[in-house]
Amino acid sequence: MFDREYKTKPRSSSSSLFPYTVMEPNLDENSYLVETFNKDYQGGQNMWVVSGWDLAWSEKAGGDYLAKVTASFDMETGIKTILDIDRWQKLSFEQQCKLIEHHNERYNEDLVVIESDSAQMIWAQYLEQKTTLPIMRHRAGGKKDLQSGVPGLLMDLERKVWRIPYNKKSRNMDNVKAFLTEAEAFGWKNDKLEGVGEHDDLVMAWWHCNFGLERYKKIASWGAY
Repeated sequence: MFDREYKTKPRSSSSSLFPYTVMEPNLDENSYLVETFNKDYQGGQNMWVVSGWDLAWSEKAGGDYLAKVTASFDMETGIKTILDIDRWQKLSFEQQCKLIEHHNERYNEDLVVIESDSAQMIWAQYLEQKTTLPIMRHRAGGKKDLQSGVPGLLMDLERKVWRIPYNKKSRNMDNVKAFLTEAEAFGWKNDKLEGVGEHDDLVMAWWHCNFGLERYKKIASWGAY
């Protein structure tokens, strides 16, 4: 049902920033989401791993999700591969911080990119002070930041740089579907860039993740931030 509706009822290309026609060439039906990843054994020294986190301010049911996208970048091929997509609701501040720590143990990220607008700054500050996680802050809330940042994802999609697991037997395939649905519903409305679906947390986490991957590319090229 999802395949039929998603592939045959896309939003207008003039309103959707990520219609199916753009996402489809990057879907890999032979690839799975993974529960853990160790680049020393599975990727080698020329691979970086980054997680992007979009935070949930409210613990209420039906509120925003704590959302995460973890991806790797292969310096030799230039391919960005999504390793994991996940989201949670009704978690307290302490539970969210513990979860971010736990996922670092599972994926051993080179960077953990945290949404860091004014209201969310406390998460980054706490994790920087209380843990050894490689935290990078990323501001996301301003209209200017959205319009200059999120559309940049299109360039890599059109170049088929992303590899998005789409195996029907993949772990948490529902999260992949939720991600694609959010992406298809993200676009222009009344000259404003926003998610017009119920949620856009996974798209924002993807943007945070890509910000970290691009920053790591600059580190490799310049040797510094």
